[in-house]
Amino acid sequence: MKNKFEFNHHATSTSFILLSIWLLTTLIPCSAEANLLSGCVRIDNTFKAWASSTLSLEAACLHYSGQENQEVKKQEVKQTEKKEETEEKAGAESQEQTNQQNKTITEQAQKEEQEKSQENTTETEEKKKTIKEFLQPWKKTIELSYVVTGGNTVSSSFSLGNTLILTPNAKNTYTVKTYFLRTHSTSITKKAVGTPDSFSIEEEKTRRLTAENYLISGQYEHKVTGRLITNAAFVWDRNKFSGVEGRALWTAGAGLNLANNEKQKINSSAGISFTIRKYTNQNLNSFLGFRYTFTWDQKLFDNALFSTNFIFDDNLVHLSDWRYEWTNNLTAPLSKSLALKTSLKIIRTHRPPDLQVPLLNPDYTDSGLYVTIPREKVDTFFTTTIVLSF
Repeated sequence: MKNKFEFNHHATSTSFILLSIWLLTTLIPCSAEANLLSGCVRIDNTFKAWASSTLSLEAACLHYSGQENQEVKKQEVKQTEKKEETEEKAGAESQEQTNQQNKTITEQAQKEEQEKSQENTTETEEKKKTIKEFLQPWKKTIELSYVVTGGNTVSSSFSLGNTLILTPNAKNTYTVKTYFLRTHSTSITKKAVGTPDSFSIEEEKTRRLTAENYLISGQYEHKVTGRLITNAAFVWDRNKFSGVEGRALWTAGAGLNLANNEKQKINSSAGISFTIRKYTNQNLNSFLGFRYTFTWDQKLFDNALFSTNFIFDDNLVHLSDWRYEWTNNLTAPLSKSLALKTSLKIIRTHRPPDLQVPLLNPDYTDSGLYVTIPREKVDTFFTTTIVLSF
């Protein structure tokens, strides 16, 4: 039994060696793996730390860059705001300058308008004053007439005359006359439409001008001695219904003062004339002529006045081409400055202009032709007017 449990030294050594080898082969790889895992963890942690630091650096850089961008943006915004403020200020100053300039221009324009208005007012006042001063010494007479008829015939006649006489001294006399006459008449044509037992009346009215006369004249008269006088005159007249489209006459001559007292004045004069005349449907012509004038003013009872004026014109180129105007007036005073005047004017033309009339066929149809016939040699005008003297 003692030999059974006896320790074998050689077997124990061998077992120990085998156990050591097993332990080395088992523990060393595990330790190496553990060390390797630990190193990997450390490397991974280092990498993570580096990555974290890199991210932190990038974040810091980005944060810094964002701050810089924000600063730049803030500076840009400030510069933009400053620029806008500068532009607004400049625009406000420019607008203010423009408004000031416009205000100055407006004030200057208003001032100029006021000055111009004052000048115009002054000129108008001066003109009024000049016209008033010019007309003050003149003896003025206005003649006005208006006649209207109605009913079965309708007509109207209007005439206006004006006479200005200036006598600055005992030797010189200036006379200006104007005259205007127009007469219209309306013809009424009536027709019955229907049957003898039942019909309606239709009227057709035709208004036309039947008389037209214009006259403008000016005369200067100078008394040379007690009876001898000289004169110069200009006359323009128009009478379309007598065939005179226009006639201008200049004359100069001498005459005699046959009577000059409180009751009557009689003058007679003669001279050479030059006439430019235009008849209807004729060419403009001119000629030298001879003019004779006779005037007579006679006071009657109750301060009534009768006057006659006779004018004779002759063509020295064609002696048969003569004419005369004879005017007779009767004036009755109604007050100191108001009077009633009746006038009869006769105009005779020895060779009046021809008149063109349409030619009708024997059956009274229009032939489309015209023929010339002589006009009436005598024209008469009878008027009643109110006379205002001042």
